[in-house]
Parts: sequence; structure tokens; C-alpha cells
Amino acid sequence: MTNDVLTPHISGDANSRLEDLSRMVFRRYGDFSASTVEAEALSMMIELANMVVDDVRMHPYATTALQSEPYYHAMQDRSAIPDNIMVAGLLFYYAEQQGSERVATYGPKFARTMNQELWRLTNGNTSIEMTPWDKQATTTQTTTTAATQTTATQTSSTPGPQGPAGADGATGPQGPAGADGATGPQGPAGPQGADGADGATGPQGPQGATGPQGPQGDTGLTGATGAAGADGADGAAATIAVGTVTTGAPGSSASVTNSGTSAAAVFDITIPRGATGATGATGPAGSDAFVAVGTTAERPASPATGAIRYNTTENRFEGYNGSAWLNLSPATVDELGGTV
Repeated sequence: MTNDVLTPHISGDANSRLEDLSRMVFRRYGDFSASTVEAEALSMMIELANMVVDDVRMHPYATTALQSEPYYHAMQDRSAIPDNIMVAGLLFYYAEQQGSERVATYGPKFARTMNQELWRLTNGNTSIEMTPWDKQATTTQTTTTAATQTTATQTSSTPGPQGPAGADGATGPQGPAGADGATGPQGPAGPQGADGADGATGPQGPQGATGPQGPQGDTGLTGATGAAGADGADGAAATIAVGTVTTGAPGSSASVTNSGTSAAAVFDITIPRGATGATGATGPAGSDAFVAVGTTAERPASPATGAIRYNTTENRFEGYNGSAWLNLSPATVDELGGTV
């Protein structure tokens, strides 16, 4: 591919980019505005353009260089094949791809343009022999002319002097029309015509992908307070019980831990042991106090909470906390409050 950056049809030897040639084809065909052709439609033209390249490479009039002309790979590529051949070929193959009746018009025009242009590249502006472009001649071709040349038989004798010119003969019949000339450069764009009537609405296309989520809107106004709901059923009454009572080390913090649930609490209490204080002064002698005395079996059947007695079976004082008898004279501090 050549790399000339030239405008097609302004310089006679210019070769346009495939993208520019494709837009020209779409404009002439009438399917698209040249400025709104989609990339997908342009990409299809690479395949069609390479079909034109194949036709030129196999043509009997093609120059040696054009017989190995590279294929198109991108829309920015340029070819050494003249623009008018490429445009005529693209119009033909595009009409064929569309299944259009225009093939009957564009096909012969493509063949005629290719024959003329390739002949002139090789033989100049001489008479053309309209050899079918899609077949190789079965006989040996002559040197540079395409028309069949007849040669006069040479005589072996020496020619005499030229005689005087004879009178002009009658004008012969008009010969057949010559082949069409090459397509001229494109003229300037005419004024824009009036807008045509709107065509029928095409079928709806597939739904596009969901767009990104927009920014969060402002918080709306607070709604009116709703009516109060009906009172729920009363829950079960919560209970509280004392669990374990533990003596902690001197100087530690007292703590209460619920080992039950929020509805049935069981408090485990840790009370730090106090340091031994100084011996106080001897107080005045007091009078003896007396409490109930009896064995374990003699405990009252329904004792009052806070009752204190001396248990002769265990040889210790005990007190009733409302649910159990507690040891009030433990042998160690750890036994204080234990049930008996």
C-alpha cells in the first residue's frame, strides 16, 4: 500500500484511503450520509475491497506490479489501484451483497472501467482490444496494442517511386462508438436539497445495557406520624436470683455477673476479701443473746426469712434467706453464705 496523503480526484495519480473510498461509495449508492456511516459498515468494506483487488490481480491487462498488489488490512490503507476502479468495484460488490437489482448496472460499468484503466496503465491512450477481463487469451498476445493488427505482405521487389495522390474517396460509414472514457473528477457538492418526508419508523432495537446508577437524591420530607398500634400482650415477669457468692483476692474489685438471662437473671457475686484490720479496743461486756437451738431435723417446716438458729447436728449457726438455710459460722471465709 502507498502512503501518499493526497485528496482523491484532485491529483491525477492520487490513491485514496479505503475509508474515503467507502464513504464515496455509500454516498453514491444512497444508503448513508457520508458523515454518519457507522464503523461496522466501514469494516465490511475491507472484505469487499479485497475482492476488487483479486479481480485486478487476475486481469490480463494488469501490470506486473498490480498482479502482486497487497490486500487491504485497515481502513487507513491505500492501494496503487486507481480510485475509479476501486469505487466502481465497491459499488458492484456492495449491490451484490445487498441483493440489489443495481448489480445489472454496476457490474458492466465495473468491468468497462477496469478494462479501460488497466489498458491505459500498460499501453497508454491507444486503441483497446476488448478482451474479456475474466479470461486469459488462449493465443499469443501481441506486444502493446489490443486491437488485432493486420500486416501487409511485403514484396521482395524494390518499391518504385510514389505516384501522385489520388482523389479523395467517398466518406465511409460511421464506425462504432468508442469505449466510454474514464470517469472525470467529482464536481463540487451542490446546494442542499429540501428535506424529504420522514420515513416509517423502523423496528425498535434491542434494549441497551443498564447505565450506571445516578447520584442519590435529596432526602424527602418526613411523613405524618402513623396511628399508635394496639398494646401488645404482657410479657412474662422477670425473675432475679442470687447464684454463687465468691470471695475475691484482697484489693480486687467487686463484681456481679448475670449467668442467667435477661428474663431470668442469676447474679454471681464476687466480694473481695478485706485486709485484716487492727484489733479494736475491748468493748463492754454484753449480755448473752439466745437463738433457737435444735438439730437439722428440728428445723421449722415454714421458717421466716431472716430466721437464725444454732444447728446442734452441724455445730454451727445458720440463717434462712427465704429459700434455703445458709451457713453463718463457716470454718473458712469461702464457706460464708454456702447452703447447708
